[in-house]
Amino acid sequence: MRIEIVELEKKVRNVMGSINAPDYMLPTFSDDERDARDSQPLVLDNVINDRYLAYERGNLLFEKITTEIDELYFWIFESITFSVSFQYAAEFGKNKEQRIDAFEKQIELLTQIKIKDRFIERLKTEYNKILGYKLFPQVTNLPEA
Repeated sequence: MRIEIVELEKKVRNVMGSINAPDYMLPTFSDDERDARDSQPLVLDNVINDRYLAYERGNLLFEKITTEIDELYFWIFESITFSVSFQYAAEFGKNKEQRIDAFEKQIELLTQIKIKDRFIERLKTEYNKILGYKLFPQVTNLPEA
């Protein structure tokens, strides 16, 4: 079942409020790619596929396409929680290296807002590779939720 772009934006706004994410982190929601603004992610409703993309000075930075709403939520909140987490780490971090505090905070926030485990585990794996050691233990038997 597809969710309308207006409903998706309402849901994202609501969840953003629960993690104290400022409004400027909200992506643009539209059915027209011409609504894209520099450095601001755009969620496009294309009836069959949803697209998550961003432009910088007129050049496409990234484009992700999915038919799965859970994956789209992950992309949206991966970006939002990344920013929130680094702001948190800068202000309240305990570790010498801010990335550790930020990565841990981001996983905490994604878990809090109930992003599916398979996406969180994928991010944990990515962060372990970035750090060069296992900050996050890996869950081996995840159900496909």
